[in-house]
Amino acid sequence: MSGRDDAIRDELGRVLASDAFVASPMLSAFLRFVVEETLAGREDRLKAYTIAVGALDRPESFDPNDSPVVRVQARRLRQALRRHYETAGADSPIRIDLPLGNYVPVFVDCAAPEPREAAPAEPAPAPAVDAAPPRRRPPLGRRVYGLGRLAVAVALATVIGVALGFGGWQLWHRLQEAATPVETRDAARPAVEDRHGLDASRVLPLLRIDVETRASMTALDADIYRNRLESFARHFDDTIVLTRRSPDYPAPDGQPLYVLGVLLSRDGSATNAYYRLSHAGDERILASGALRLGTVDVPLAAPDDPLATPPDLALLRDFVQLHGAISHDLANLPDLAPELTCFTLAWTFELEASADALAAARHCLEPIVADNPRLAPAATLLGAAYLGEYRLGLTPKPAEALEQAERMLRRAILISPTSSGPYQVLQNLLLIEGDAAAAVEAGARAVMLNPEDMNAVGGDGAALVSLGRYEEALARLRRAEANLASPPKWLQFYTFLALNNLGRPVEADRRVVYFEGTRSALYLTAVAIRAHRRGDDTAATAALAEIAELEPNFTTAPRAFFRHRGFSQAVIDRLMIDLEAAGLRVPTR
Repeated sequence: MSGRDDAIRDELGRVLASDAFVASPMLSAFLRFVVEETLAGREDRLKAYTIAVGALDRPESFDPNDSPVVRVQARRLRQALRRHYETAGADSPIRIDLPLGNYVPVFVDCAAPEPREAAPAEPAPAPAVDAAPPRRRPPLGRRVYGLGRLAVAVALATVIGVALGFGGWQLWHRLQEAATPVETRDAARPAVEDRHGLDASRVLPLLRIDVETRASMTALDADIYRNRLESFARHFDDTIVLTRRSPDYPAPDGQPLYVLGVLLSRDGSATNAYYRLSHAGDERILASGALRLGTVDVPLAAPDDPLATPPDLALLRDFVQLHGAISHDLANLPDLAPELTCFTLAWTFELEASADALAAARHCLEPIVADNPRLAPAATLLGAAYLGEYRLGLTPKPAEALEQAERMLRRAILISPTSSGPYQVLQNLLLIEGDAAAAVEAGARAVMLNPEDMNAVGGDGAALVSLGRYEEALARLRRAEANLASPPKWLQFYTFLALNNLGRPVEADRRVVYFEGTRSALYLTAVAIRAHRRGDDTAATAALAEIAELEPNFTTAPRAFFRHRGFSQAVIDRLMIDLEAAGLRVPTR
């Protein structure tokens, strides 16, 4: 993984995040496939058949002589790339082209333009006597979406599903335009593009996928299936998928290498597939399984259909998503690199939102971000930590914590514009800022970037609960729960809240068992509500007392406690009714 390969993948991310490619999944899949295959040294295999099967979801029986789909999409791709580099990508340091006559992309280094001769500076005007005072810094939602008419347009676009076309790069570009003077923004940008330090490919766990075939299946079958699994796994932010096939690839010290071995065997018209996930260092087997597949080129699922994910991809998702098999194994591994050890601490905070876990995460993340300006996951996690400080009331300067969170998320999106993680945290930040429309768009963007990331799906559901949109939220929360081996506590809490506020207390109370022994004030509110409902006033009083111990301001300002977590006024009103019934004494104004 050379520095030039990294630069090409950065450029690929920027192109895929542009409006034209976000709006066309087929063009995005085509471009991603041919670029990744070329970087993996397999450009000789970029023929119409392999592109149709590996990128365009055509069956193995596809015949290029009977269908011009690859030629048509290649022509559209060339046109889209040309338009991109004439507009949004005009200043890109690298240009991706698809020459006429073949399907192998070329990567052109673009020289910086010659500086123009500066015009003579005009004398500065004298300051006006009654100059207007400096404008206040607008709320984050306004910085993202501009003035009222644009906000309305975005809200309407969200309703009809068009909001997914707003690319992350453009979203943050608008944020910066409204929030930062031009000269400050240009001066700050090199810090993100600084090439020193580590990037994600040098820190996150590595995954290599090896596919073998038996019983009349060929090496081409193995290549097609491996490409399918690799393309799917690369959508997840917390694992680096190796495209090189050498079994002797050396894993760096402190960066674990995992191997997913797959054996395919033809059985009539079906395919038997056998899977084994192991740690390359000590050959421990983490998980294994067997599936009978109707075909190895089943198309990917629609993001809103919880039943459509093919079983082999669902199995792979359980391995690579956050809190899946690989990240669970990391928590028990010795001798991890310091950066990866820190990430595991930050992931612990996501599972148990306690002050101790937050302090440990921030303490290790800040120097890592300072030393590694290209490490996007660290910036995302630090942004989440700053946001956690605000939510838990741990900072004497709340506004500064939100600004720090915003700055880290901006950096993460600039580095890795196709990552879902930064948008998941951004959604929570926008909720706290009170911009519901912007929060809904950020959540939709997170899910669109990876519809199989159950943390993104569940996080979007949690945000909808915070806005009082309970029925919509439950569909997302239940899909996430059904596809997570160990659903996190935050997912259980927001499911509890949705069911509780829909008047379904029996279903809601089943979730509270997950909060036994919790040190989260938020989760303890559910414990108090259930205890009262069961007639156990002693337990309800104990839960409220523990909340007061963890959050001393809760008894005097409980509504502020929930506002800091992004809950809408209607949701807070309902929570207050239940908590007052459980024994919370709210001071009169």
